[in-house]
Amino acid sequence: MHLKHWGIVTLAMLLSACSTYPALHSNSDNNELVVVIHGLTKSGRSMNTLSQGLIESGYNTCVLDYDTVGVTLNRMLQETDNQIEQCIDGAGKIHFVGHSLGGLVIRHYLGNHHQLQQQERLGRTVMLGTPNHGSDVADHYQDRFWANWFGEVPPALVSSENGLSQTLPTPDFEFGVIAGTKGYSITKSMFEQPNDGLVSVESTKLANMYDFKKVEVVHHKLKDDPQVISLVAYFLENGQFY
Repeated sequence: MHLKHWGIVTLAMLLSACSTYPALHSNSDNNELVVVIHGLTKSGRSMNTLSQGLIESGYNTCVLDYDTVGVTLNRMLQETDNQIEQCIDGAGKIHFVGHSLGGLVIRHYLGNHHQLQQQERLGRTVMLGTPNHGSDVADHYQDRFWANWFGEVPPALVSSENGLSQTLPTPDFEFGVIAGTKGYSITKSMFEQPNDGLVSVESTKLANMYDFKKVEVVHHKLKDDPQVISLVAYFLENGQFY
């Protein structure tokens, strides 16, 4: 897509809502776009470092910003679907990168919207610390009396059959997974396996992933770590991690 068209799309986004998200960042005449999706309790701004790293690698990015606290699960998924549609309108090849819950958002969208595959526009996906089988921390707190005070999304990250991850279709697209192995002392007792403080290494894995990489990084820093960003860019280009 020509830069002029990107500018028109960006202006339309800014005028269509009070929020400036999804935020489109155009790098060059490269027609490949990476949709960047944050996790629970975060915002689009939390993905700035990752987005900038991808821009420096030659990609255009579109960063989502959506509520995850105090909303219903259905409302969150509808909002992310809508923002993704805004991002991909008029773009060429589309890649996705999701941190934590963002990976589940990607799985939901691509599992229910197949136009990118049908149009042969779907590129590659990377999930960072995504609870593809739920989170031990969510399991630990699910029976607390205050568990539902923050809306439907946090409790949806449990590993039981009621969890969001268990309701999603098996991915049929090309994706890689990066898992952190450096935990938090405050959640250490909630895990029996290696983890990043919020998600176990095993929970990030899916049987049909194209590649898998472990890094000694805590959960919240996966999206900012220079090595992780380099690994993401490499996978988007080559379909594997170095």
